[in-house]
Amino acid sequence: MTEPAVQPGPSALPPVFVSDYWFSAFAEHVNHNKHNFSLPLTGQAGVAFFSCNPSPADHTLHSMANYYSPIFGIAGQPITTVPCASALQQHASIFSAYDYINILPLYSCQAQAWCQSFATIGFKGFIYQHSVNWYEPNISSLTQYWQRRPSQLKNTLKRKQELMNKDGNFTVKIYSEGSAEVLMQALIDYHQVYYRSWKRSEPTPAFIDCICQHNWQINALRIGVIYYNNEPIAAQIWFVYDTTAAIFKLAYNNDFTRFSPGTVLTAALLEHVICHDNVNTVDFLTGNDDYKKDWMSAKRPLYGIQLCNKRTWRGKLRALANYAGNFKRKPTV
Repeated sequence: MTEPAVQPGPSALPPVFVSDYWFSAFAEHVNHNKHNFSLPLTGQAGVAFFSCNPSPADHTLHSMANYYSPIFGIAGQPITTVPCASALQQHASIFSAYDYINILPLYSCQAQAWCQSFATIGFKGFIYQHSVNWYEPNISSLTQYWQRRPSQLKNTLKRKQELMNKDGNFTVKIYSEGSAEVLMQALIDYHQVYYRSWKRSEPTPAFIDCICQHNWQINALRIGVIYYNNEPIAAQIWFVYDTTAAIFKLAYNNDFTRFSPGTVLTAALLEHVICHDNVNTVDFLTGNDDYKKDWMSAKRPLYGIQLCNKRTWRGKLRALANYAGNFKRKPTV
């Protein structure tokens, strides 16, 4: 890789994304038709969760991750924790049964370390860029945050807020605490907005509800909703841990596009997490969407790795294909 490794801090992302509960809910609601298992891969209590298709003809192992997963790591450990060689040696017979192992998404430092660890049990790792992560670090106040933003975003926000106020039928609400019934209503509103948005139907709504219920109980969930005449027309789900807020899900009703409800709601949630939760980092998670650069000033690549088993013929063939692909991508002199 030509890009330098980015070393995320201990709280680079809220631990919800690498918690035991996350992977348990993922296995139950998302991966229910796959074979899921966990292996202790550190000298501590942390385990890594993997999955594979039940077909005996499939010789590929995957990290338990998909489009819901902004990062992969060892459950119960800091995100930068990687498997130690001795732990991998204990499970070498399990991993050796697979021709390839795919792991993503990872920070650069993670990808390199996972490749080095798996090399000790006969796997050749190939690193490729999977996506991009936009985030805003070192936030000291709401005023300072907005000073960093481009004037076009600030002017758009001001116009849309004034347009909503002039209409008089819009209400912005941030759900952060309360009874199970309060959360249930917030989730009903979120799903209603998502269904009426430009996005396809939520693939696994039960997973979203399960994760939100858990984080509501530990005061780590923030759900923002904009109502028009008491009907939800925009909704977002954020997670807050320590000093980091992560923007997990967002949607709005297409019929209200001219009001830019997504922009107004993002601004309202930013004010809440900076002023009330005292976060100093806001993370837009996975995706290089053009609009994110207006809200965030820093970005880093997210990587995937394909580990090829050098002891099987399929693994050797895949390694050769990866070598050939890397060679073709090298610039000519």
